[in-house]
Amino acid sequence: MNTLYVHRAAQVLGIKHPVACLMDQVTVQSDSHELDEEITQLIAELPVRFETLQAQAEYQGFSELFANMGYPDQTPAGKRLIKGFIKNGFKRINNIVDAYNIVSARHGCGLGLHDASKVFAVADHLDIFTALDGDEITPLFKNKKMPVKPGDLVYGRSQDPRLLIAWLGKKDVDADDYKIDQDTQSLLLVVTGNARTSQEYNQAICDEVFQLIKNTSPDASIKMLSTTSLD
Repeated sequence: MNTLYVHRAAQVLGIKHPVACLMDQVTVQSDSHELDEEITQLIAELPVRFETLQAQAEYQGFSELFANMGYPDQTPAGKRLIKGFIKNGFKRINNIVDAYNIVSARHGCGLGLHDASKVFAVADHLDIFTALDGDEITPLFKNKKMPVKPGDLVYGRSQDPRLLIAWLGKKDVDADDYKIDQDTQSLLLVVTGNARTSQEYNQAICDEVFQLIKNTSPDASIKMLSTTSLD
């Protein structure tokens, strides 16, 4: 998987400069403390940081993205995460997901993180496109498929047989088939961004997640997918 293809329909909705990266030689640790200081600082700063974020164009762009899909009242994933952390504190999962959640909360952005080896088993590239009638996805920790609303933003494989890795629209769903578990050794991180985020901004998000992951996986490496627009 060397290429990220951005289909025209996704560009129209506001996916202008998405970034995806591969991280190899990671280890999943359910009881690590290397990120304790980062988490403590995040929670201490988050209420004030959230006020500042709401004035930033990049943050506002996520609400605009959902409005373009017909969901003007939907709360983007980054905002939900921040509000949950402010109310209930940081929920620890494992070193990989914790790193991803720290960065998502810092910037109020929605991110996608998947087991790259599971994705590679079924696809040799990644498409960002819009769902068609009949598309389905199995949500995380579920075993039953659910229908995806046509026209919503998705990514995965657009060619037959179609498969969805994530759905960003009426629902915010990652597919269970590609979830991170204790055996995960490689990651696919997808930063879709929005019409207001530059390629440099989205790239910096990838790099920030990677740097946190290296705290617990010092041998980890990163490689960016090339990006191509499709009409």
